[in-house]
Amino acid sequence: MQQEHLSSGTRFDLYVKAASDGRGLGDCPFCHYVQMYAKTLGIADDQFSVHYVDTANKPESFMKLNEKGTVPVLVDKQTKQTLADSADMAKHLREQFPGKDPLSGYGGPDKSFFGVVLPKLGNLLKNKDESHDSEKCKSELIAQLQIINDYLDQSSSERKGNYLAGEHVSELDCVFMPRLRHVMVAGGHYESVTIGEFSALKEYFDNAMTCHEFTSTCCVEGELIKGWARHRK
Repeated sequence: MQQEHLSSGTRFDLYVKAASDGRGLGDCPFCHYVQMYAKTLGIADDQFSVHYVDTANKPESFMKLNEKGTVPVLVDKQTKQTLADSADMAKHLREQFPGKDPLSGYGGPDKSFFGVVLPKLGNLLKNKDESHDSEKCKSELIAQLQIINDYLDQSSSERKGNYLAGEHVSELDCVFMPRLRHVMVAGGHYESVTIGEFSALKEYFDNAMTCHEFTSTCCVEGELIKGWARHRK
């Protein structure tokens, strides 16, 4: 996707969290989800102008687009729509660029099943409260990882592919892969969370690291650690 200074002639303006240096992609998993999903749909990079937003010092021009100040924000200049919810953005892009749906015939868990690891990670890492029970929160996160691992293990013969819905990357993967990376990098750094004991989950993430749609839209690992640092004591 094109950076801001190359933005002329594009259909979409996509506002995402800036990295700590203000010049690259930050750690927001919702921004990652939208960018990854656009690639999954086969939308050309030159359709997008990506604008990096300093979420600690949001410019007035951005706040006019989304008074809540959250990222991502997608502006479709063709349909004259401004969207400020990542799920709505995914739906809009899917409607504008319809094609073969990898979820056609899929009967497994929905996005919330895979997405819940992020709030559980948040419960673990947002520990400024002195009464915070980190061991309990860590156990709850590990238990959820176990549930997902068991599902992946049990469904492996039915899925017949490297991804959650089978052979092709779907919206489910766009939700889960960025969040799992947060768990592994930030959870591993701050609370020694690991998925080494979860063979199916580890295999899934190994496959993710060969997935162009995922790796080409990742921020650097250091941004994940810096992004969660403000929640620490």
